[in-house]
Amino acid sequence: MKSISIIIPAFNEQLIIKSTLTKLHKWAIMQKKYSVNLLIINDGSKDTTEKKIKDFINNNPDTNYIKLINTDHIGQQNATLTGIKAFKSDYYLIVEADYPVSIKFYESMLIESKKFDIVQGSRNLKESEVIGRNIVRKIISKCLSKIFRMMFVINVTDPQIGSKIFNHNVSENILNDLTMKHDGMKMTEILVRAYCLGFKIKEMPIKYKENNDSKQVPI
Repeated sequence: MKSISIIIPAFNEQLIIKSTLTKLHKWAIMQKKYSVNLLIINDGSKDTTEKKIKDFINNNPDTNYIKLINTDHIGQQNATLTGIKAFKSDYYLIVEADYPVSIKFYESMLIESKKFDIVQGSRNLKESEVIGRNIVRKIISKCLSKIFRMMFVINVTDPQIGSKIFNHNVSENILNDLTMKHDGMKMTEILVRAYCLGFKIKEMPIKYKENNDSKQVPI
């Protein structure tokens, strides 16, 4: 049985973290294909995020596979990398705390992960559906996409999206060698290094629903 680690970086997400954990926990205990670890990286939250996570673990059955890791505030992408490095797994599912992409889409992405090293959603594919995103963020996202493709010859339309799956080859051969200091550039560096090393990358259309209660700033 293949193993997966679900990584959730969370910063001041007291309003939504319980809902996200409820959905993922239901999926994890019902599915029979994978051995699952669920890791929440509490990225130095100043609200009651940590308490909400502990309460969920203590007050629900069959939660031994759910782990909480507390860090100083290091940023969303650094928190994600902290979670990936905490466990060795066959696949790493990165899920944003506000759960903008349903686990059902990750199931389709997992199927593709048998053939690709990185599989990610894209809000910029024609087949994708984006709900609740304001026009400013849409414009910024498309501009960043164009800049990325001008700078690099990688056919990726949404490099900054948080909904991704890495396989163990990525975690073992790329993550320890990252050099970019800025938190917001880590995922871009991973994609570029993966491409240069000949790893296979695939984007898939998704249904993306932005949550205005989330404290993260999606791009």
